[in-house]
Amino acid sequence: MATSIVSHETPFHTPKRRGIAAPEAEADFKITGGIISMISNNKFHGWASEDPLEHLDVFERICSLSRIRGITEEGYKLRLFPFSLADKATTWEHSLPPGSITTWESCKALFLTKFFSIQRTAMFRQEISTFHQKLGETIYDAWDRFNSYLMKCPHHGVSPMVSPKHHYSA
Repeated sequence: MATSIVSHETPFHTPKRRGIAAPEAEADFKITGGIISMISNNKFHGWASEDPLEHLDVFERICSLSRIRGITEEGYKLRLFPFSLADKATTWEHSLPPGSITTWESCKALFLTKFFSIQRTAMFRQEISTFHQKLGETIYDAWDRFNSYLMKCPHHGVSPMVSPKHHYSA
């Protein structure tokens, strides 16, 4: 059968553009509009200004608000996670080999590998290692700022024994 030039210019639907594959549900289920709304209001776009760890924390907190009989917690998160993505993050998920993510742990690991860049880690490590109290900043505010750096980069590598000492000697 001959094909026309137009048929080569027309896109076709590819339903398997999903890297995340949730396990089959044991029963029919319905996710409430409230959960969907909260997830939609917590979109991660892949912008440099966004915090991927914060996104995962909020996403997991939202998922903990509801349980559905017949779906494991892992399956629930894997089903909902793509709806929390937008822009570059959606493109990333669609670019993964179909069905390549089958566990929540691997989903988080690949997400953080993609969106918590080496440069971001280096920036926070630099902030931590060169930390000092700013002029006019109270000890309390400086301590909060220092701890926020530690929280934003939990793999910072600074020993718990070094952190307070570093702060007080700064």
